[in-house]
Amino acid sequence: MEYLKKELEVRANLEEANVELCHQIAEIYERVDNLDKAVEFYKNCVEIGEGLPHENRPNKLLNQTCVHLSKMFKKNKKLEDSKIYQEKAQSFLSESSSSAAAENKEQAPAADKSTEQPEDLKTLKKEIETLTKKKSGDNIKLSKLYEAMGNIYYKKGKFKEARENFEKALKGGKKAFGEESNECVGYANNLAGAYLGEGKGEEALKISQKVLGIMVKKLGKDDVKIAVNYINLGKILLGLEEYHQALDYFKQAYELREVKLGEDHAETVEAKGSYEELLQIMKEEGIINEDDDE
Repeated sequence: MEYLKKELEVRANLEEANVELCHQIAEIYERVDNLDKAVEFYKNCVEIGEGLPHENRPNKLLNQTCVHLSKMFKKNKKLEDSKIYQEKAQSFLSESSSSAAAENKEQAPAADKSTEQPEDLKTLKKEIETLTKKKSGDNIKLSKLYEAMGNIYYKKGKFKEARENFEKALKGGKKAFGEESNECVGYANNLAGAYLGEGKGEEALKISQKVLGIMVKKLGKDDVKIAVNYINLGKILLGLEEYHQALDYFKQAYELREVKLGEDHAETVEAKGSYEELLQIMKEEGIINEDDDE
């Protein structure tokens, strides 16, 4: 695709963004069942990531990409390729864990012990059990503990368990902060992600639409932060094969960022890439006419 080549050239110094762009395009191709192109861009995503300095790698995204590639190759009986990407996935996961541990260690002296979140499930469960038995009503701490539990399960790919904990975090957060608080918006976004992981796109869509309503009410529809919500909704609708609606949200994100940030800003370029690539793929796949420009 000529546009993609131009896009990657423009963002030559934004390596992590290139990884994300390749991943987004691969997902779009996969949604329209062009699996050869999807594999090509997933592999490009990994290759770009491997060429980055270790401290700049988006290891979580690269791990997810390799896991997905491994499954795709396994499904097509390409066991050797599947094994290669399974090993790469483990490598990115280990690197991600090491980076997180180092970062936590560096930040430890300034940490607030009252809100510090343990990373292992056993400790988290014990703390939750203790708070629950005391009936302390500390919804702030409980919601943060449940969120931490959900994050761990999510990283492990256990989306049902992640969802259950994010639901509890959101329930406690509503009592502690209020439904329209930034905390609850974060919990709701996490919950939508877990639903997506479970393959429940309709549920994720309902939550994300509600979050958009809250954000518009708080910030106004012209605030540039709303663009993230448009992109999230676009991705969910893409998964539901609602291509026209997805395209519309990508376009809104792109246009809002262009007005607020300028056409050359990295976030504008990213949104424009998502919009134009989906538009091009829809034309190639005959979903819309070649002359259409939505």
